[in-house]
Amino acid sequence: MARTGGDRGVVDRIVAFNAGRDPQRLALKYEAMRHDPFGFLRGTCHLFYEDLAHTGTLPEAPLTWACGDLHLENLGSFRGENGLAYFDITDFDEGLLAPANWDLIRLVTSLYVAAPQLGLSARNAAAFAGLLIGAYRDALQRRKPLWLERRTSRGAIRTLLRNVTQRVPSKLVASRIERNKKGNWRIRCDGVHAVCTDTTGRARAKQVVKAAGSLLPTWSGMRVVDAANRIAGTGSLGLERYVILVQEHKHRKGLHLLDVKFEPGSALAPYVRNPQPHWPSEAARVLARNPMEPGPLTA
Repeated sequence: MARTGGDRGVVDRIVAFNAGRDPQRLALKYEAMRHDPFGFLRGTCHLFYEDLAHTGTLPEAPLTWACGDLHLENLGSFRGENGLAYFDITDFDEGLLAPANWDLIRLVTSLYVAAPQLGLSARNAAAFAGLLIGAYRDALQRRKPLWLERRTSRGAIRTLLRNVTQRVPSKLVASRIERNKKGNWRIRCDGVHAVCTDTTGRARAKQVVKAAGSLLPTWSGMRVVDAANRIAGTGSLGLERYVILVQEHKHRKGLHLLDVKFEPGSALAPYVRNPQPHWPSEAARVLARNPMEPGPLTA
């Protein structure tokens, strides 16, 4: 699906797409993209759909609510607001109304690209791709949502879900914070999960929590203790994103970590021809497609 213009054209397109991002975390994104082909695929969703849209060979397909960036590592386990563990799609940043085969094409492509890292031969990769396509087709034909939870899972997925259920949120929070010289809590800027932000970033984080408190009950009454730039994912690295340490005003106890990310818009948007619903914001679009309600990690 390569377009004309050679390697230089690809580099120019990548640089243009990532213009304006935080240089420190953008460097981490480029490093992940250089590491292996799958990392490059994860970091260049915009290239994938730009090239896909220019092939002119795709068959017609019904419209569906698409994840937009459906690859192997955007499937995973998580705990829902009801306390149950699920295995499902975990990223809807690019989600919108698109042809049903677009998600499937990206998912199968990711399988083939990741096959060498997974130790899969070409024959085994093709066999898995066939199983994947068949399962995807069957799920669409059932015309109803399907969630994998502990009662309906088995094998490796059941193990993942069991681990999520046994995870203690307070221990996760404790592993990401530390005391400063004055004895106050702060986020640990380890260069792996977070890097320190400046005064402007901390002020922005306070504004976000204050604004969100009027919309989300779980965020109301929160006092910002500290904020840092969060490191997570590949495609979104370099965008404005914070991990915010907050404490409940009322009880003066219970530390929480909030994950806040700027949403610039779907990488698919320039290439879909069908009209989209009106969203009040790009964040509203992502949340409308996301089955996971936002909520804090608690200590």
